[in-house]
Amino acid sequence: IFSTGQSDTIGVRSSMEDACSIIGEFTGANTQYYGVFDGHGGNEVSTYCANNLHRKINRILKEKEITVEKAITEAIEEINQEALSKFPDAGTTAGIVIIINNIVYCANVGDTRILLIEKADNSQSPGQRGRRGWKPTPPKVTRCSYDHKASDPQEKEKVLERGGHVIQGRVNGCLMLSRAIGDAAVGPGLSCEPYITRMKRKDGMKVVIACDGVFDVLDDETVGSVADRIQNPQEAARTIKDMALERGTTDNVTCVVINLTPK
Repeated sequence: IFSTGQSDTIGVRSSMEDACSIIGEFTGANTQYYGVFDGHGGNEVSTYCANNLHRKINRILKEKEITVEKAITEAIEEINQEALSKFPDAGTTAGIVIIINNIVYCANVGDTRILLIEKADNSQSPGQRGRRGWKPTPPKVTRCSYDHKASDPQEKEKVLERGGHVIQGRVNGCLMLSRAIGDAAVGPGLSCEPYITRMKRKDGMKVVIACDGVFDVLDDETVGSVADRIQNPQEAARTIKDMALERGTTDNVTCVVINLTPK
């Protein structure tokens, strides 16, 4: 129903720890699911989440009369408990976008980022465009996720409340993230509670989900302007990935671009 592009690369790393899933009609008609998972300590948890998180959300939505937000939170808690026992040395971030009947839900754990891009109205009065120095208004780019870093003062406080420590910007001296799925070996202090936003879908909107391999070297506005300028989502995702490589990212790169105007 929505045209989507996805592009990823191992980059300069020796292994690929990112995973991605795009599932149409995952919980019935007019429902879409998109997820990007940036693993660390191996790809076991990121792959496990890519294969199973949407199934858990679907099951919970069908079994219980609860909000989509609560279903997402419960599913992440459930998959976190499984990851802790199955893969104690590995973990992952999560950035997911769910569209159900024209409501767009964005949820993230860790620092996988979700951007909403809305095209600016550049319909000028006649002759305005031809004037010297005229430039089109850039798109409006809104971050719909929150970077859960141990160096963030609010997140650091929560780590301490949960019984962990922050040493040189890392939880228990190990992990730069304050929230993640898995990571039993890191010890106390981590949370898997997602940051969730919701909005009504409108024609003309686009969404980008990308791991920190993109945002380590590109700012939100640059990524948003590429997604806005390039109409083909596959080409836009590939261009963002290539730009991250050109700018010298040292991480795996995964990018998903969704055009929220129905095909």
